[in-house]
Amino acid sequence: SKKSLLNVFQDEICHPKMAMVIDDRLKVWDDKDQPRVHVVPAYAPYYAPQAE
Repeated sequence: SKKSLLNVFQDEICHPKMAMVIDDRLKVWDDKDQPRVHVVPAYAPYYAPQAE
């Protein structure tokens, strides 16, 4: 099953049309919510071995 803004706002605190999603994967979201998804690069933790 895909992610849905209706599931996020079950308590009707905010209407899903007033939300914007920031995610690194578009296809995991319901088709009707995809226009509200702002796709960003996936998180890659920075590792600096010389800092240890």
